[in-house]
Amino acid sequence: MKLMEEIMEFQQEIKMKQKWINTRMQMLHKILPKQNKHTAIIVEDFMQQLQPEYPEKISVTYSNPAIPLRQADVLSEAIPLNQADVFDAPIKM
Repeated sequence: MKLMEEIMEFQQEIKMKQKWINTRMQMLHKILPKQNKHTAIIVEDFMQQLQPEYPEKISVTYSNPAIPLRQADVLSEAIPLNQADVFDAPIKM
C-alpha cells in the first residue's frame, strides 16, 4: 500500500512539474525576440528538443493516465508489521 501511495505522490509531482515546465517555456517564447541571434538559436533548439512541434505548439504534455488507488478493493484491513516480535525491549546505545 505504501508503494502505491508513493507512486500516486510521484504522479502528482510530475503533473505539477509539467505545469512549471509549460510556464517557463511560455516565458522563454515571450523573451525570445529580445535575445541576440546566437542566444535565440540556442533557445529555439532547446525548445524544439522538448517540443518537436515548436513554435506551433509551446506546451509539453507528458501523458500518463491516472492510476486508480482503490484501497478497499485491495485489502480491507491493515497489514500488521509485527515489529515487536523481533525485539521485546529497546536496544541500548
